Amino acid sequence: MKAGRLLLTLLLISESGSVALSQSPSKKLTEFPIQEVSTVSIDRLGNFYLVSKKGTIKKYDTDGKSMDEFPNKESYPVTLLEPWNPLRVFVYSREQQKIILLDHHLEVLQTVSIDPSLAITPFLASPSVNNFWIFDKADYSLKKIDFKTSQVVAEVSVKLVPGADHDFTFLREYQNQLFLIDQRSGIHILSNLGKGIQTFPATNMRYVGFLGQEIYYLENGIIHFYDLYSEDRHELAVDATAQFVLLTDERMVLIKKSSVEVWEYKP
Repeated sequence: MKAGRLLLTLLLISESGSVALSQSPSKKLTEFPIQEVSTVSIDRLGNFYLVSKKGTIKKYDTDGKSMDEFPNKESYPVTLLEPWNPLRVFVYSREQQKIILLDHHLEVLQTVSIDPSLAITPFLASPSVNNFWIFDKADYSLKKIDFKTSQVVAEVSVKLVPGADHDFTFLREYQNQLFLIDQRSGIHILSNLGKGIQTFPATNMRYVGFLGQEIYYLENGIIHFYDLYSEDRHELAVDATAQFVLLTDERMVLIKKSSVEVWEYKP
């Protein structure tokens, strides 16, 4: 195989349920070393973000060039990073029970402590327009909180089995739906009113990405795609050592334990 080339196997699921295989070459644009990351994310401009185990956040452009860094001098762990709005990067630390909002240079704009009266166990938090969501693991409730008043403006119950062995890692609102990841059971999709829509069975997921009207997630070296409207599905096999994947309509970023690869990508 020539240097800088990788064969990606595209699995297309036909209506009959059979799987057809095809291959498409991609060009590797860059590769660089990193320390192992705890979580990743990407903004709407295609810039991507890597969070170290110590909570340092590094921002890269679409070609993998380093842009900015949030040093996190307190070294608190980052539970969830959501930079979809690159001018208001949302960071949540479960250990500190606080939200940190960063500007596009990853400078602190605002810090919001989660009042204990809002949630007994604020396990996850994620942004909404002028609000934020809290997932309270104590009673499996989702609460929408007003940023300005710190008042609950909506509350819904997530219909999961209390006491079951769950491992929640991710929460995101996208196109009026909520996506809650449980690494042991899959992706739970709810309406923003809390009504359950469906669950995708999957394991060992740490992140769900969004590309147009599709969601995607990496599971055991396979990127699974699902169209939220047509319900079409397809799959893409990548390097099995990849721990995370981030996609735009031009780039694929593969994050491994000690390196990052940026590839040309055409959906």
